[in-house]
Amino acid sequence: MKRSILLLFTLLFSFVGKSQDLGLNSFQAPMNIPMYLAGNFGEIRGGHFHAGIDIKTQQKEGVEIVAAESGFISRINVSLYGYGKAIYITHPNGYTTVYAHLRTFGDQIETYIQNAQYSKKAFTTSVYPKPSELQVNKGDVIALSGNTGGSGGPHLHFEIRRTKDSTPVNPLLFNLDISDTRKPEIKRVALYPMNDTTLINGKADTLLVNAQYKNGKYILPQKLQARGVVSFGIEAIDKLNGSNNRCGAYSIELFVDEQSHYKHEMQAIPFDETRFINAHVDFYQWKKNRKRIQKSFLDPHNNLSIYQNIQLNGKVFFCDYGHELRYEVKDAYGNTSTIAFDIAVDTASPSTEKPECIHQWKYDQENVISDSGITVFIPKNSFYKNECIQFERDKRSITNAATPIYHIGSLYTGLHNYMSVTLDVQHLEPELQSKVYGASLNEKLKVIAPEGGKTQNGQVTFKTRSMGPYVGLLDTVLPSIQQINFQGSTTSLKQDSLIFKLKDEHSGIGTYEAYLNETWALLDFDKKTGLAVLIPNEKRMNLNATELTIIVRDAVGNERRKSFNLKP
Repeated sequence: MKRSILLLFTLLFSFVGKSQDLGLNSFQAPMNIPMYLAGNFGEIRGGHFHAGIDIKTQQKEGVEIVAAESGFISRINVSLYGYGKAIYITHPNGYTTVYAHLRTFGDQIETYIQNAQYSKKAFTTSVYPKPSELQVNKGDVIALSGNTGGSGGPHLHFEIRRTKDSTPVNPLLFNLDISDTRKPEIKRVALYPMNDTTLINGKADTLLVNAQYKNGKYILPQKLQARGVVSFGIEAIDKLNGSNNRCGAYSIELFVDEQSHYKHEMQAIPFDETRFINAHVDFYQWKKNRKRIQKSFLDPHNNLSIYQNIQLNGKVFFCDYGHELRYEVKDAYGNTSTIAFDIAVDTASPSTEKPECIHQWKYDQENVISDSGITVFIPKNSFYKNECIQFERDKRSITNAATPIYHIGSLYTGLHNYMSVTLDVQHLEPELQSKVYGASLNEKLKVIAPEGGKTQNGQVTFKTRSMGPYVGLLDTVLPSIQQINFQGSTTSLKQDSLIFKLKDEHSGIGTYEAYLNETWALLDFDKKTGLAVLIPNEKRMNLNATELTIIVRDAVGNERRKSFNLKP
């Protein structure tokens, strides 16, 4: 009996070991070209950590994408945003790979997704094939690379996720054929006063010190002294062989008097944690000055699981004596850079007082603004710490403004959850009230982005995850439709494609449709370029149709129709 149990455990652990080896070593490169990276896992992005690696496609589209391992296609997604056209492959080793920003799918996959698009009469869609429907072998061509969705240039975004919980895992831990012998680069160190009485070099303000590389090591070029409670942050980047793109560091560790005081590693980041990047970085420096400073201390509402060995929540006390500090920055291949610096105790500088915070909003409470013409509701745990928030109505106005401009806090304050903004538009004629949409503005009161909105009972309500200036804008202008690869009002379905430019300069493109003799036809739309492409397909379309109609509506319902005669 004991021998049987021992044999069972031996087989079990043998199987587990082989499964783990398979998971780490079985994936091949998703393209048959050299692997040079434009971005890596955990890199700082707007509102999220980068969940995969961006692989260069030699500055072109149309590179063959292959399955990194055998499995079945478990999801096909087509979106105007984010990943654009994407394929998800579930593998028997416990992982799922993701291939994003694709230009076109393989024939069988394309047929599958088009069935769904024609069924739903929609270009954007997501389908989840059964395990038996779209099986692939390792190395099979599944798509061609592209630039769809939120991509800023041709490349492949590649992810490896744990299938059981869809958590992205760092692909650089899976022995892919990527070369990296370059050490991370340290840009600067930040020092933060953590209470009202703390001084750093005689001032009660955050201090940024640019690093210098001299004689084979990084140094801080100025003397430092402090009194009180100080926390730290660091900006560091990594570059891999064959590329000068700024990537992120894999791990950052802070030592105080040779004892580990703070550490994080970019092994895996669940999607429900990724927006806590707003608490992980110095949000003000990121948004204001584009500096990617990663803090070595935790805000009260920071639920990231990347941290290890946090001592005193990252705080360092300067009372009776100074401290020796050292940062150690590593990439995923073990290349390491360090910077060491001493901070003495300041015993001479006079105390200073910080301005009093008049309106402090608690991060762990609901916060509501109700003023003439506006109501703002901010849910509990939308901030990462208590914030000193200013609210005011701007005396200035801008073109097409249907409401006053309201300053809801600062552009440089991070927001985790959506806040709801309701603007009063009862002063407008009823037919115009539905044409108002919310818009976010920058410091110069230029529109950053339309936020949309829903109008009801003389009020327009929209949701947003950014603080700053907001206004309700009136949009009565119809979107435009322009033919690109033919002229006049007559064309033919014998062309390889018919291309149109869809444009709306106000509330933005809402919906778009194409009809051949009143029968819906698929339009492939790229929101970045505004190009809509109709590709004649004899299996899907009536190529003997005599009329093509394009219909475009903006976000507030203004509609433009344009019809073209079709010659045989």
